[in-house]
Amino acid sequence: MAYPYFMVAYLAMAPARLWFVLGILFLGCAPRPVAPLPLLQLRNGDMEQGTDAPTAWGDPWVGYKRRALSRDMKVKHSGQAALKFCLEGISGERTLEQVVRGGAGREITLRGWVKTEGALQVQVGILPYDPRVRPLALLPALRLKKTSDWCLFTQKVTLSDDSSGFSVALRAEGAGTVWLDDVQLAGEHVETVPADPITVAPPEHQDPERPYSGTPGEAWHPNHERLKPQAQGTDSPVVFLGDSLTWDWQQAGNDAWERHFKPLGALNLGMGGDRTSQILWRIQDGALAGLHPKLVVLGVGINNLSRDTYPSERVAQGVKACVRAIKRACPGTRVLVVGIFPVQDSPTRPLRAQIRRVNALLARQLSDFLDFGNVFLEPDGNLNPALFRDGIHLTAQGYALYCQKLSPRIQSLLKP
Repeated sequence: MAYPYFMVAYLAMAPARLWFVLGILFLGCAPRPVAPLPLLQLRNGDMEQGTDAPTAWGDPWVGYKRRALSRDMKVKHSGQAALKFCLEGISGERTLEQVVRGGAGREITLRGWVKTEGALQVQVGILPYDPRVRPLALLPALRLKKTSDWCLFTQKVTLSDDSSGFSVALRAEGAGTVWLDDVQLAGEHVETVPADPITVAPPEHQDPERPYSGTPGEAWHPNHERLKPQAQGTDSPVVFLGDSLTWDWQQAGNDAWERHFKPLGALNLGMGGDRTSQILWRIQDGALAGLHPKLVVLGVGINNLSRDTYPSERVAQGVKACVRAIKRACPGTRVLVVGIFPVQDSPTRPLRAQIRRVNALLARQLSDFLDFGNVFLEPDGNLNPALFRDGIHLTAQGYALYCQKLSPRIQSLLKP
């Protein structure tokens, strides 16, 4: 039997060709691996992260320095805060949402808590989007038409096969306030994750009684993370907590520290630039976790006065909030608050009067308070230039005087 030339040539290469053909056939017939479902994530459902507004939930404004959306740390279902949506003075229906991309054909379960106050009509649920990313009809998990305490809502939804995504949406109309908290998504490859606190920038002006972290992109967060394990690995009877004047015990004040406080086993947790807000945030984030000191020496407040516009009374409240937070974190610990030192050269500078006012308020309201700022002044009220290097921070000589005034009080408070 005669074979065409091309068939003879093909069969001559049979060993290599045969295995190649068989491999192609085998791969074509073998079942293809199923691609994993993309992960669907809802961020910051517990509203714990954020400053003025909860991270990832939008930022609607209704007027100068007035937000329709804010983070409420007083009214909340659990944790530190809840989302607060205020519709007073806003006409028409408004929708607040967090969009989740993807999820076509997927089954998802929504759960959360909502509270209302006022003459409102409120719906909360899943809002699907079509392939052109246009919102479809809201699928409400809960409807409320009157003032209501915290209500649980749950909803299981199967998204259409051609949907481009969905959002967790809160829709309200009328005049009043809505709170949302503890929102969760569940399902296959579905999760609720906290927002990254390091990406959340604090506001320019910070409420002295609210916790805010330091500014992202700077050294504040790495320094905080470096100090936490140091604190957890010690059993220090004395802890110094505060701003750069505390941190500087390791620099300009190192000689006095080594001679007077290091033998006590003292731990320095000072960080430059801290306001009362950063102290509160650090404590909330575990800066004192595992510590059981007999005494915490707290020095804070000058950065609130120099950077913010809050009055002295509010700054004093912020310092007292720090004292309460320390005692909650370390039950049985005494807190010695050091009064704010005078700054700026002249006694006529506005900050001087504010500092005196804060110190006077704290002296009346705290049992353990130490104010000796006048020792840093000359008879005419100007700063002693030998004790300050820049009008705020102390020289080595200034820290020697600081230690001279502080050390006896610490020794007294450490006695049984």
